[in-house]
Amino acid sequence: MPQLPLQVEQDGLRDTDTPPPAKKAKLTAMEEIFQDEDDVMVTHVEPPLPVRLRIQQEILKFKCMPKLKSTDDVIVFWGGGII
Repeated sequence: MPQLPLQVEQDGLRDTDTPPPAKKAKLTAMEEIFQDEDDVMVTHVEPPLPVRLRIQQEILKFKCMPKLKSTDDVIVFWGGGII
């Protein structure tokens, strides 16, 4: 069977080798959930702090924490309910 060239004439215009518009693929459940996040463009990223500075900040946070008595409940303390 001979192949015919793809040519369509409409109003004097020729459309050659133009495929039909592609159908939009249906999104999966995960794609639907995260679609908004995928559209977000990151325009600025802060460089990470040097390790030495992060260590110093962590030590300062630790030193600023209230002292615990040996009778205090450590679980309550670390859970956020500082005694």
